[in-house]
Amino acid sequence: MSTTAGPDALKRGVVATARFGLGARPGEIVEAARDPQGWVLQQLKPQALPAAFASLPSGREATEKYQEIRRAIAQARQLPAQQQGQPSQANQDLRRAIAGGDGLPREIYQREVGARLRVQIESATPVLERLVAFWSNHFTVSVVRPPVLTLAGPFEREAIRPHVLGRFEDMLLAASRHQAMLLYLDNAGSIGPGSRIGQARERGLNENLAREILELHT
Repeated sequence: MSTTAGPDALKRGVVATARFGLGARPGEIVEAARDPQGWVLQQLKPQALPAAFASLPSGREATEKYQEIRRAIAQARQLPAQQQGQPSQANQDLRRAIAGGDGLPREIYQREVGARLRVQIESATPVLERLVAFWSNHFTVSVVRPPVLTLAGPFEREAIRPHVLGRFEDMLLAASRHQAMLLYLDNAGSIGPGSRIGQARERGLNENLAREILELHT
């Protein structure tokens, strides 16, 4: 096969890399132009988790770190007023950390964003990365809520990537059950109205997640 491509072939290469990929890297248009359909299809195969994500915390680890910060804030609130310094610097630091200021959650989030951008820029399978981005957007979670700040990255790695080439049903279940989604759509605080704790707190079921599954996800 010729190593050069004519104008029409190059146009098809542009379409393949722009419409199905994430835009062309150097030399990628010519590569795709030789066999645009084949270039797309050969990328639709299961891939190992990109190395850029290796050092990032799992959803479980991120949740444990968030709970650790919450416990530290609760302890700081129990200090006598004179020890808190009205409020103490430690208490302010903890509040800033859990709110995603300069503390650990924000640092983890920035690492997550950097790793994701690096993978998208350097990936040899941009079609697959575009599918990951599409389904992550479909099953979106917002980092505006502090508990979700460090869970958005694990959510994509644990609920979306493993199922992006599989069955929609499996992805739906994984996304709906992931702690990022449970926190984002308030299901973590849903309580059976007839249960003892529900009656004691005068609280009941939260319909947000169920409604989104019906109205948006499916």
